[in-house]
Amino acid sequence: GALAVAALLAWVLARSHARREEAERRARVAEAAAEADRRSHAILESTTDGVYELDRSWRIVFMNGRARGLMGGRSDLTGYRLWDIFPDAMGTVLWDRLHTAMKDRRPDEFEAYFAPLGVWLFLRVFPSAAGLAVYFQDISKRLLAERALERAVEQANQILESIGDAFYAIDRDWRITYVNKRAQEMFGRPREEMIGHSLLDMFPHVAGNTVIRAFEAAMADQQPREFEALSGIFERWTMFNVYPQAGGGLSIYFRDVSAHRAAEAALRASEQRYRTLLEALPQMVWTCRADGCCDFLSRQWLSYTGQMEETARGYGWAEAIHPGDRERLLAVWMQTVEQRTVYDTEARIRGADGTYRWFKQRALPITDPESGEERWFGTSTDITDIFEARDAMQAAKEEAEEVGLRFRTLADSIPQLAWMARPDGRIFWYNRRWHDYTGMESADTPAGPLWAGILPPDHAERVTASLQRSFGTGEPWEDTFPMAGRDGAFRWFLSRALPVRDCDGAIVLWFGTNTDVTDRLEAEDALRRAKEEAERAALSKSKFLASASHDLRQPMQSLFLFSGALHGHVQGEKGMRALRHLENGLDALKGLLDSLLDVSRLDAGVVKPTLEDFPVALLLDHIAAGYAPAARGKGLDWTMEGCPHNIRSDRVLLGRMIRNLVENAIRYTEQGGISITCVTAGGRMRIVVTDTGIGIPGEHLPRIFEEFHQVGNPERDRSQGLGLGLAIVQRIGQLLDHPVTVRSTPGEGSVFTIEVPLGETSRPAEPLQAALGPAAAVAAGEGAERLAMVVDDDAIVLLGLQAILREWGYEVLIAGSGEQAVDKLRTVNRKPDIIIADYRLREGKVGTDAILDIRRLFDADIPAIIVTGETGPECQRDAVRHGFGLMHKPVTPRQLAGAMERSLQPAE
Repeated sequence: GALAVAALLAWVLARSHARREEAERRARVAEAAAEADRRSHAILESTTDGVYELDRSWRIVFMNGRARGLMGGRSDLTGYRLWDIFPDAMGTVLWDRLHTAMKDRRPDEFEAYFAPLGVWLFLRVFPSAAGLAVYFQDISKRLLAERALERAVEQANQILESIGDAFYAIDRDWRITYVNKRAQEMFGRPREEMIGHSLLDMFPHVAGNTVIRAFEAAMADQQPREFEALSGIFERWTMFNVYPQAGGGLSIYFRDVSAHRAAEAALRASEQRYRTLLEALPQMVWTCRADGCCDFLSRQWLSYTGQMEETARGYGWAEAIHPGDRERLLAVWMQTVEQRTVYDTEARIRGADGTYRWFKQRALPITDPESGEERWFGTSTDITDIFEARDAMQAAKEEAEEVGLRFRTLADSIPQLAWMARPDGRIFWYNRRWHDYTGMESADTPAGPLWAGILPPDHAERVTASLQRSFGTGEPWEDTFPMAGRDGAFRWFLSRALPVRDCDGAIVLWFGTNTDVTDRLEAEDALRRAKEEAERAALSKSKFLASASHDLRQPMQSLFLFSGALHGHVQGEKGMRALRHLENGLDALKGLLDSLLDVSRLDAGVVKPTLEDFPVALLLDHIAAGYAPAARGKGLDWTMEGCPHNIRSDRVLLGRMIRNLVENAIRYTEQGGISITCVTAGGRMRIVVTDTGIGIPGEHLPRIFEEFHQVGNPERDRSQGLGLGLAIVQRIGQLLDHPVTVRSTPGEGSVFTIEVPLGETSRPAEPLQAALGPAAAVAAGEGAERLAMVVDDDAIVLLGLQAILREWGYEVLIAGSGEQAVDKLRTVNRKPDIIIADYRLREGKVGTDAILDIRRLFDADIPAIIVTGETGPECQRDAVRHGFGLMHKPVTPRQLAGAMERSLQPAE
């Protein structure tokens, strides 16, 4: 039992000891916990954050001192429910966020406005064993500072956006951090494409230029920069203001100063022009203040007076003023300044050589609109010569009065009526001849009409207006009109008036004369009437010859045709010789008639040129083909140089001019040669015909273009023509505006030149052979089996054509009109091979209509020739329009044969 008791006691003792140790451990833990709690509370009390703890019923179980100060004004709110203390916070953001943290048991962090206290709080919420631990800070001041900063930044941005300068900022790595609106406009890029990008990456071409080097220097030494440079980005002169930033970047203000620099350059140029102008003026120029202190004197002043610029400025200029003029000059200056009028006076100024000259002093006040300072700009003009001229003018006036007396004496002795008027046209003097003729004695005219009672009513208004117009314009006056004498009879006077001007060109008076031209006018009128009568007679002659052309050509044509038809009927040498003489006489008669009629046509004005552009070589080749054989037949050399240009002329009329010159050259040249050359200059061509003939004596040169004038033919040998060739050349030259000139040396030859305008187009010349066609006469029998239709209203010509064509072997139908020709062809029912028709038929019909009727009858383009005595342009136009051949009567058999051969050639 004792063992059991001992064991029990030992157990009890052991248990008691264990309990005591447990109690001590618990006490130590409790004390440690209390110490930890004290330390936690001390830590929470020392933090700047407010801290309070809520249980799940929202009762405050702990708050530190900062929380008590912020929430309760130092009162301990432990044990109170949060929403009972602050019922205004219910339903707010704080209410919602705390309830969410309590429910979800998740930490939270947020800012909220705590209305009960009127403060902004930053809260951190942590779930705890009791409920929630809330840490909070009053951030009202920080938020106010942030918002103030935001407003300041916004205001700064607004300022930067509103300033006139462009602005951008870059960081130390050259990245653009800000760009205002003006900078966007100048960069030409939106802000979004620039912010955050490197300036040197966006504009690599500007690296290392003057502007970038200045930016680098500002970054390096952190010193502001202000400079102007030609921007490599904008390609314009730009003003830069560069300010380093604390972080290493730059704030850059810039603006376009190109216009400003241009304005400055213009201002400098204007100032330079102003100074150049001042230096160029003959006057001495100066500027001074109202007290007379001069701050500028031009080079002319210094050069004239010999003063140095330093001594002349201020009041030193007054030393050059004549002592006798200084007091008066000062008085006038003071009065002018006080009244602010124009300073205008005269004074003597000493020159560098010590002599004095008179100068006009003139100045105007000008106020500077910015400073309000008043300055006087003045000039000093040398008027010594004017003063001397006054004395000279007085002497000249006295002399003029004496001269005037001598002039009046001279004017009274001239045969003309003479008068003088003042510059305004009032007549103040008449000479004695005027008074003797008109009977008028007064000098100044009244305000009434000019020369009332002297001018006839039908001339008075016109003459007065004409003279007054000259008085107004200063132009010399001339007119012719009748004037009544003292006996009432009218005589014609040539009246003139000339202005008399002074050395400055101003009119001081008018001097007029009236010269009696009655006898001269009567003689001129008689001469004019005689000339008109002669011209009417010449025109009547020319018109008579032109109108007689057709009637003269018709019988000539029949003679040619019948003489040609006789060849087949004349036998023996004697008969053939007589026939040849007959044909030679007819050829000469034809040439004479052609020349006479050509002159008459030109004088009558019925020749109308047809101007066109054509190769001159073609025309000259035609002439050479006709005349070169004749020249060589006389043993003469024939030369024609190439003329590769086009000319503008009438090829028919120009051809006639050249042919006449060539014919004369062949006729009057016995040895040597004839040449045709062309020379171009100034848009014109000179066609030159040169011969080595007998030449023209100098006394004959003025008359060689007259009608019927011949050199070396005193016996009027008709084989040498009528002397109308050169007259025709001159008339055609005048008609075409082709001047004709001649140079000649007796015994050596002559050179005739025709000047024509060059053409504008270029066409190759037609081959000579194609243009001329066959020229040989048709031998007897070549017309065999061919039918020729001949239409002419002249029976003799009709029979002549029938005879010659039958001699050539043609079958011939003749008719006096187109209708007869169509009827006969219908009867024989045969198409003619060729049609020959006169142009002017009876009853107003023309040959072209007859040819067209025959062509329509057979529906074929039958070859046709118009053979006419008409010389007007109408028949030529008709023939060209329809493609007919055209020949002017009289036509020789050889010419007719050639024309028929050419017309029929295409049909072969």
